[in-house]
Amino acid sequence: MSQERAPSAGRDARDVGGAVGEERALAGRRTVGDAAESSRSAGRGSERVSDRASGSAERHPARPSGATGRVSLVQVAALAGVSGQTVSRVVNGSARVDPATRTRVEEAMAELGYRPNRAARALRTGRTGLVGVVVTTLATVGNSRMLQAVVEKAADRGYGVTVATVAGPEGVASAFARLRAQGVDGAIVLNEASALASGAIPDDVPAAIVDAPPGEAAAATISSRHREGARAAVAHLSALGHRRIVHLAGPEGSYAAAEREAGWREGLAAARDRMPPVADSPRVDHDGAPAAASRGRAPIDAAHAEVDAASRPACRPVDEAAGDPGGPQLTRGDWSADSGFAAAEAIAASGATAVFSANDQMALGLIRGLGERGIEVPRDVSVVGFDDVPDAANYRPPLTTVHQDFPELAARAVDALLAQIEAPGALRHDTVPAPLVARESTASARRIA
Repeated sequence: MSQERAPSAGRDARDVGGAVGEERALAGRRTVGDAAESSRSAGRGSERVSDRASGSAERHPARPSGATGRVSLVQVAALAGVSGQTVSRVVNGSARVDPATRTRVEEAMAELGYRPNRAARALRTGRTGLVGVVVTTLATVGNSRMLQAVVEKAADRGYGVTVATVAGPEGVASAFARLRAQGVDGAIVLNEASALASGAIPDDVPAAIVDAPPGEAAAATISSRHREGARAAVAHLSALGHRRIVHLAGPEGSYAAAEREAGWREGLAAARDRMPPVADSPRVDHDGAPAAASRGRAPIDAAHAEVDAASRPACRPVDEAAGDPGGPQLTRGDWSADSGFAAAEAIAASGATAVFSANDQMALGLIRGLGERGIEVPRDVSVVGFDDVPDAANYRPPLTTVHQDFPELAARAVDALLAQIEAPGALRHDTVPAPLVARESTASARRIA
């Protein structure tokens, strides 16, 4: 990298060294180097010091207040008390920098107003320091939180982020074409876009996919342990005495939805093995009378009915396993709260005492829809969500849910992608735990003796 020389007219080498020392003292920073030797050059003062990490390197005084012109990497190194190579590693997002040293360098960069020259870095390294993110929508809480976490983690590693949204399988190829035109070093495919990305990721673009089965594409994969979380949800409801546990599933074609559905089925099978079969009984209110759904209460008033017919997403009736009226029951939504609200009618008619919802937004809509039918959560029906969005603890009632660690998923996705960029072919396949968080939307099942 080219290094700018600091102005030195009218100063000798000792004056330059003294200015550096005074600015360091004011900033409360350590000086660097075991010794400094002064030498004069014709018409210019310069200072050469021994650098612990990279040998001889040219030293410049810290940028004085009000100075103009581009700040050099060497000035940052001098102020931070490290080698130029260390500053370069921080700028390039290398993981081989001690956290305390990284912080010191970043503080020096901020103090001096240093801005990395990405064009120069691209010419020197063949990398732009830019990664792409492919996503279907930012309307869901999961996608928006994941993107935010990716941006923050990438910034910590010295990378910028550009986003490409897609609407169908053909859109993935188009998105990657746009990202390649922007010169991205690699891309992260988020959540629902992973279902569309199979076979559409170019072989020459390093990629990491959040929520995809390992080996489906030549890419790293990072997923929550969806099945494990779903099984924990069903086990929790089963332990409370619930036997009729309906699943409000996510959309078909979603890897996460399919995994959560599989975990729900596995959880039901495990619960049946632990408990002897019993005859179904209707839900009851606290006064011993049949619950609102059994009393045939009108679903909602006429005004709400008009709104529902015009704007609510369609939701399938609860499906029963063929030939098994007591078997698993499932209805499907589209991740939105509106689809959860629409599912309330079918779930209310199913006789379920508990619902495992594939995400928190659908659970929120479901709770409202059940409430408008006179069915209270958790008095009449227990509800468990999935995601543990920030507002889940403030639902009414606070929502029992399965926690997804979005920052951790994003951090591992960024790390996996950058590992590929630095060592092509290094594909990581990682999973993140998804524990149950019990709150107040679940309670013991009430049955007629």
